[in-house]
Amino acid sequence: MVAILDELPRRPMLAGKELVGGITIQDFERENAYTTSFVRLIETIAANMGTAVQNARLFNEVTRRKEFFEVLFQNNPVAVVTIDNNANVTSWNPAAEFLFGYSQQEAIGENVDTLVASREDLHEEAVTYSNTGLNVTDNAFQVIAKRTR
Repeated sequence: MVAILDELPRRPMLAGKELVGGITIQDFERENAYTTSFVRLIETIAANMGTAVQNARLFNEVTRRKEFFEVLFQNNPVAVVTIDNNANVTSWNPAAEFLFGYSQQEAIGENVDTLVASREDLHEEAVTYSNTGLNVTDNAFQVIAKRTR
């Protein structure tokens, strides 16, 4: 008895240009078992699996970096406050809690200028700076100003 081996040519799994695996399908009973459309299907599956591997790697890297920056944010001795496009607080680190006297729970969602520039003489300037900062396109905006606690 002679064994018949019809082997689908190996299809690489690529993540970008990096080989991350391969697919081989074999039929030991029939010759010419694989149609052109079946081969194209396997090629598509291999390409998608390579993309999935690449996406998983990227997700893991983003997660690792996010965790790293979260540690920096939480342990930074400088007050760090981030705001959304309406100047509402989206993050407030422990140093900001200490400096401004509001807990993170009290600050998040509140307008930053209402929180830290509550005096009338400071509020207008603070709003101007917030609007300027929100409209800066080259990420270069620096100011030194008084704020309230």
